[in-house]
Amino acid sequence: MNTRDEQMAEWMERYLEELETNPNAEPPRGLDAQMVETIQKMNAHFDAPAPNPAFVASLRERLDREATQIARAHQKSSRTFFALPRWSFVGIGAALVVAFLALAFFATRPPSVNAQQVLNQARSAASDLNSVNVKSFQMTQTSFNLFVDDPNSTVTREARGETKTWYAGPTRWRIETKYESPNQPPYQSLTVADGESQWEYDATNKTVNVQVAQEKSFPSPSILSLEFLQQDMSNCYDPKVVGEETIAGRATYKVELGPAKCRSASAPQLNGPHTIWIDKETFFVLKSEIRAENSDQISSQVQVTGIQYNIELPKDLFSFTPPADAKINDMRPQPAPTANEYQTQLQALAPRVGFPIFAPKTLPNNFVPLAPKWNEIENQIELGYVPADRVNANESADQFGISIYERRADYELVRNWTDGAEQIDINGNQAWVRRGDFDSASGLGSNSAVMVLRDGTFISISSFRIAPEQLIDVGNALETVQGSHAPLPNPTAPTLKELRAQADYPILIPTYLPKGLTPAPPTQNQIEYFRADGTKALLVQFSKQGTGGMEQEERFKGETVTLANGRAVHQLLFEPQIIILWWVQDGGYTALEGHGIAREEMLKIAASMSDTAELGATQAPPTPPTPTLVPAPSFNILRPTWLPEKMTVTERNVPTPNGNGAGIEIRFDPRPNDGPHDALTLTEMPQEFFEEINDPRAVQQNIGGRAVTIIKIGEGCVMYSWVQGDVALLLTNPYDPPGAPGQVRYSCAVMERVIASVR
Repeated sequence: MNTRDEQMAEWMERYLEELETNPNAEPPRGLDAQMVETIQKMNAHFDAPAPNPAFVASLRERLDREATQIARAHQKSSRTFFALPRWSFVGIGAALVVAFLALAFFATRPPSVNAQQVLNQARSAASDLNSVNVKSFQMTQTSFNLFVDDPNSTVTREARGETKTWYAGPTRWRIETKYESPNQPPYQSLTVADGESQWEYDATNKTVNVQVAQEKSFPSPSILSLEFLQQDMSNCYDPKVVGEETIAGRATYKVELGPAKCRSASAPQLNGPHTIWIDKETFFVLKSEIRAENSDQISSQVQVTGIQYNIELPKDLFSFTPPADAKINDMRPQPAPTANEYQTQLQALAPRVGFPIFAPKTLPNNFVPLAPKWNEIENQIELGYVPADRVNANESADQFGISIYERRADYELVRNWTDGAEQIDINGNQAWVRRGDFDSASGLGSNSAVMVLRDGTFISISSFRIAPEQLIDVGNALETVQGSHAPLPNPTAPTLKELRAQADYPILIPTYLPKGLTPAPPTQNQIEYFRADGTKALLVQFSKQGTGGMEQEERFKGETVTLANGRAVHQLLFEPQIIILWWVQDGGYTALEGHGIAREEMLKIAASMSDTAELGATQAPPTPPTPTLVPAPSFNILRPTWLPEKMTVTERNVPTPNGNGAGIEIRFDPRPNDGPHDALTLTEMPQEFFEEINDPRAVQQNIGGRAVTIIKIGEGCVMYSWVQGDVALLLTNPYDPPGAPGQVRYSCAVMERVIASVR
């Protein structure tokens, strides 16, 4: 070949290499157009999961024919040259060589792998081992996480762990975990399913929970959670198979997910490029790695260091005997006792408990008792009463009947459990009722509860199905169990002086308060201030530095502000009208949570905090005002049919702005058990209450055929407003971290998809 032929061959070789990783690669400028067309046709034929045999055979036959013609052509005059099929303007010899090169490249390269198909297989493997023909396995994995407290600092904290798993069946498995985390004692746990029971041993705290072994209890064998694998990868990531590597002696697909498109401000270290390695045979995820956004530093890694499939495992791996010094909570259903057996069981428990215990002499709805239990971990008696057909159900009694929990009362326990409940009297004893809003049709809502303080025992009677009035009847029917401990005095509130004497950290008290606020008696870690109408105005919390509720997580750093006394504090803003200020001082953690108090007032309160100030006169929290029942909306409620992640959904009716009608507020919360925080919230009102948003940051956009007004702060879409049928809708994107303008949990593209799914 001449120089031009060599250049053309070089371009083609480069183009073939680029096509291997990018099917949409642009051909080099100068490569013959007809040759480009031929290559692209070949690429299309060979890009199937396996090369098309018919096409390969046809191409080979054609190339053999061309080679024969070229050999003959060299024996004839040059005029016959142009009568041959023209592959390109380069020499015939070069065309033939390049064509054979392309054939070898396409026909021998490994089949292309679709990343989404690999992820689907990994999801199937994580949820059903039979789908990948795994009957047993033994696996060891290590984990590493890097915590960054201050994005402007190079100081980091590391957490490392090791997990060993043995699996011999859905109800026969063993998991050992060791974990070391900053500012926390080492954690060690063991979970064993022996075919009948599942034992969970917390070696750090020496506690054992035991329940019936169930097939669904085995956690995903993937080092990634099943919830993660079930995410819509096309929405939150851009997955692609980029190669193959060996992990723990196993051939794997290396899948790059890319940086997270569903970005999180609460855990920014997890927003960087994410890569996973998936076993080519079993589709177990054997390695997961997340790197920092702006460097090559690994922020999170979990890796299998050893794994064996379908092996014989010793039977004694799946047996467990609780240590003698462990506290046990046995949650396994017991046979329903007869009336006489039940009384005998109660009387056997009574001497073991250091407080009086009680049981109702009559029950509603012909309920029957379950075997009574003594929970050594929580130091409480647990009684259950259910319909006769549910005595063997492996569920909490209050799902269909009544649960009763009894503990030795202390002031903090009583305050925490009765906070916000309505005060009542039961047989001359202090009692409270909390009226739940459980909806049996949807399965959403909260249970109802009646709480009684009697002879030093705190008793909680709760149910999702039984009306509060019937629970009050159960409270009236309580009788002391024969053989119980003698009556004890009911607890009284500790004094501030007593609390300060016990604490190894400062307890700060405000010397400035807005008018009309009265403190309730203090508890071990907090003081509440109430308004005259019973509403909570201010919460002061205190603890030892390093144990405060907001110290450990980056998302609660908020904005730093400086008080009048020069102290720098963290400020967070929540809806509705909640302001939190927190800081560390002299080895202690202090947090102020204001409800409906102006920011300027909160800053003055924080600046006035003193470790020697007295609390002054206190009084028990006043009974909160009885809320007015809001009727159901008159319009058909709309709901999204797609959400970006697994969420807890709660709904509550809300009054219209004029108070004469009703709308609904729907919250979608992926972290329902966290402290106060924003959530994705959809508010719906009758159409006549729709108001155009008059804001210079507002933009108009058509989403799913709806004219939507969007409020944007920076790159974040924080609020959406539109009319759909006869309903006015307002959707807010949660700030993450709270109070950080423009730093929202979900991207504009994700929010658009939510809106388009509303039906």
